[in-house]
Amino acid sequence: ISSTFFYQVAEVLKKEPRLIRVNSPAYIMGDLHGNIQDLMAFGHSFWRQGANVCPANLVFLGDYVDRRPFSIEVLIYLFSQKLTAPKKVTLLRGNHEFREVNMMMGFMDECDNKFGPVKGPEVWEAANNAFDMLPLAAVIAQAVFCAHGGIPGPDCQRGLAGIDEIPCPLTSDTEYPLVRDLMWSDPQDADTGQDFVANPDRGLSHKFSTRALEAFLFNNQLEYVVRAHQYKVHLGFQVQKGARLVTVFSSSAYCGARNEASCVLVADGKLRMMRLDTLADVSLDRRRQHPLDQQPPTPASVTSVPEDDQLDGEVSPAFMTPLSTPAGEHANEARLLDMVHGVPLHRAEQRIVELTDALAESRKEILELQARLFQQQQQQGSDQ
Repeated sequence: ISSTFFYQVAEVLKKEPRLIRVNSPAYIMGDLHGNIQDLMAFGHSFWRQGANVCPANLVFLGDYVDRRPFSIEVLIYLFSQKLTAPKKVTLLRGNHEFREVNMMMGFMDECDNKFGPVKGPEVWEAANNAFDMLPLAAVIAQAVFCAHGGIPGPDCQRGLAGIDEIPCPLTSDTEYPLVRDLMWSDPQDADTGQDFVANPDRGLSHKFSTRALEAFLFNNQLEYVVRAHQYKVHLGFQVQKGARLVTVFSSSAYCGARNEASCVLVADGKLRMMRLDTLADVSLDRRRQHPLDQQPPTPASVTSVPEDDQLDGEVSPAFMTPLSTPAGEHANEARLLDMVHGVPLHRAEQRIVELTDALAESRKEILELQARLFQQQQQQGSDQ
């Protein structure tokens, strides 16, 4: 990899607005933190043939680097998908995509270790230059607000309109209060009676209440907020605030913990949680191997959150019932359903493969016919 790759990505990113509008259906991924194995597992399940032929859009909520040893691989994977399908892939910025954070949390050291003391800093700076161009938030289907951290605080009176006013490139997460809140804010675990309170866990931004969340949704004509930023035990996601707020985390075994990796599907006016059965299939020792030497974990189950659900805190195990369980020799491979069309996802992928193969055969025939035509023209020319 060279610095040129990251500068090519930056050229694509800087043309995008700060607030991205995305159509549904869409998959939403939370923190990855250098976990290339889980990222490849999600890709194997949802966009095996590439993001450009995936039936849904892909939205990533940031924190691609640090914590795990494969941040470079994660960036190469995601940025390659972005270059291949810029309209299908949305990459938002997380708080770890700022120099002040990733120079201390592992990414800078990884660049030095993999590229050496001369090229390493060049790659690190080129990657951060691309981070400076990343959008800050997204709205899916005009109903679901997505950001890495949370909602704007009381200092940000412009709401969604203010996000597009943030300049690009952006090198600091503390210069603008709105950016600080989008990157760092958290929900209150239990409402305190105040809409916004200090966030001692982060040392900046705030924690917001249910009332503050509902006011933000009402004022901006939205239905849900999906955010990342917080590791959630076991399931990889948490539903809070009257089921209007979902936190999703897409990196399993985070810092040695026993948590799953999850993502969110936005379709048909509902949010559906999907998680990988990583802990059942892959031991912690095996996770320390290089990810390309491992088989990706298999998709496990789909969880639907009805619009009128009032769950708060951790979702109960009953909410994790698989929608489809295979039998026989494939019993260890749970099949996710494509909730958009009601078609099993493995069948849709099989059809994509069939069409891709048919297209390849057609191109082969065209090339053969063109070669024959060229030979005939050459022969006619020589005869004359």
